[in-house]
Amino acid sequence: MNFTIEKPNLSIHDKLVDKINNLTKPKGSLGRLEELALKIGLIQQSLSPTLSNPHNILFAADHGIVEENVSKSPKEITWQQLSNFLHGGAGINFLCRQMDLNSYWWIPV
Repeated sequence: MNFTIEKPNLSIHDKLVDKINNLTKPKGSLGRLEELALKIGLIQQSLSPTLSNPHNILFAADHGIVEENVSKSPKEITWQQLSNFLHGGAGINFLCRQMDLNSYWWIPV
């Protein structure tokens, strides 16, 4: 495969930001999603970007983060939550079903 990746033309940047900021929501309330919408709009050079065949991919592992005191949840919660993902009972499963997204779960053994 050959790819030609060019730096996006920033001429529509301000119009995209204006469109995102003037949606019916508090400014900035969608957080990272607003940043992603801006990037996708710039890449596609469109004020109404679209995603064709989007996928949700979840990578999960027990990587010792509890020992570093970064997470307040014990290790056992990781496997319980993963089981919930795999059986379609998590919030992300609901969102994927609502948006008709393909979901893939990768869990190292």
